[in-house]
Amino acid sequence: MKGKIWKIVGLLSIVIFMLSTVALAHAASLTTTISTHVTPSGVVYDPATHEIFVSNYDSGDIQVFSDRTNQQVADITALTGPPYNLAYDSSKGEIWVAESTGACTISDATNQVVANVTTNAPSSWGTLTQVA
Repeated sequence: MKGKIWKIVGLLSIVIFMLSTVALAHAASLTTTISTHVTPSGVVYDPATHEIFVSNYDSGDIQVFSDRTNQQVADITALTGPPYNLAYDSSKGEIWVAESTGACTISDATNQVVANVTTNAPSSWGTLTQVA
């Protein structure tokens, strides 16, 4: 009898959990739409500055949007190649950008490129040289 009670309690727990997650999924809603360039290829959120960084491959830049105003606050164009993807480093307050020719870092305080790393392409893929 105890075994059946525990099975019922277990099943009820699973059902309650599933119903609560369904309710949470339906609670989310779209609050605004922002306009990016033609081919956004990466996005990262910086909680320290409340900014969203969007890399745009075809236009070769990174747009920065404020999550407080939903407006574009910067356009970073000092890149060595088209940006692919982004990563946020909270310990340094920097955004890493993977580019077609290497990588760079952007300061979240100034929205400026602070360092570049380039590859010796195409014969030595994977060899990185510090340029900054």
